[in-house]
Amino acid sequence: MERVVVIMEYPNINRPATDQGVAINYGDLLKYLVADRFLVEAFCYMPIDPRNRNARDRDIEELRLQGWLVETKVGRESEQT
Repeated sequence: MERVVVIMEYPNINRPATDQGVAINYGDLLKYLVADRFLVEAFCYMPIDPRNRNARDRDIEELRLQGWLVETKVGRESEQT
């Protein structure tokens, strides 16, 4: 059986979908990507806005419940001139 590792950058998928008015079910997306293969790991990278660190908590929890291993990183605040 073929083995697969899935790596997703959340903002690169979610933002265009949101702009088009599409709601993605990430659990179904993972099932589709794995289809008849053995899933080794499914990683999801999620940047965190330093001005509102808890804004994505619900999204992160839902992704984890759907089988994704979510890796977060808090960004840096930009200097305003």
